[in-house]
Amino acid sequence: MKIESYNSELVYDLYYDIEESNHQEKIRYFDKNIAEIYKLPFNLMLDIRIDYTLALYAVEELDLFLRKADKLIYLVINENIFDYRGRDIFKELLYCKSEALHRQTRLKEARHVAKELIKMDKQNISYQKKYFNIMVDLYRQEAQAIRGLSIILFLASAIVIAFELLLIRPFYNMYTELVELGRSFLFVSGISVLVLHELNIRIKARKSLKEMAQ
Repeated sequence: MKIESYNSELVYDLYYDIEESNHQEKIRYFDKNIAEIYKLPFNLMLDIRIDYTLALYAVEELDLFLRKADKLIYLVINENIFDYRGRDIFKELLYCKSEALHRQTRLKEARHVAKELIKMDKQNISYQKKYFNIMVDLYRQEAQAIRGLSIILFLASAIVIAFELLLIRPFYNMYTELVELGRSFLFVSGISVLVLHELNIRIKARKSLKEMAQ
């Protein structure tokens, strides 16, 4: 029993001997010693699992992080464990999960998690910013046709410029001013569509956030 206890402490201590910011080394150590880590007393095993999962997030191993985070979140809820080294680990894992889903453009899933965070703490600025940014990207994703329209207008403007340089100016100079007006109109229209679309997106995202925070 003493030998097992000593080995457990050694596995735990060796993990935390790794430099705090050396996430890759932590991940390698965990993967190499996973069997021994899962034999540790529950509190020590959980301590390492949490730190390892956050290390995955730090190095942007997002698929693996999400799988590990879901299991940890379930465990944290079932065991009623919310404090980890003075931090609310439940909310921290949820926030990281929302961010990871956002980076993977799984926007509806990211929005759902961000909503839950705001429900738990409506005054948290970080949660509000995360929800707002997700909603902006979600509205952009849902309105690709409008962005497509602006691209068409820019392409049309480019075609008119080529037409002006190759045909109008050399052979039909009297129409130059009219063509200039046309391509300027197309270019300004393309810019206007983009700007108004982006403004509308941000207004809608702000409105959604305001409704959530009430």
